[in-house]
Amino acid sequence: MTVYPTYTHWSAYYEGRRAGLKHAHPFTDAKKVRYSSTWERPVEVEVRINGDLWLDLWFAADAAVRAAKDDRILAIESFKPDPNDPTVLILSTGS
Repeated sequence: MTVYPTYTHWSAYYEGRRAGLKHAHPFTDAKKVRYSSTWERPVEVEVRINGDLWLDLWFAADAAVRAAKDDRILAIESFKPDPNDPTVLILSTGS
């Protein structure tokens, strides 16, 4: 089992299956992940995606959560394209 140096936990599903980290994600237009948090103070962060794997999305999502200084234990749950800008994926998290 590979262990990654992340703050968050990978729990993302796509089309009813857990998204495999070493597989390409389907969001070919995506360039950034956006994370909005209202925990303690409202904040919105965007982080560049560096690659086309689910693992690359996780690393970008993890960086966004860290940049937002959200210190809850979070699970990365899903991504959806911003309807106004398909180059941005909106991150959904859980605890």
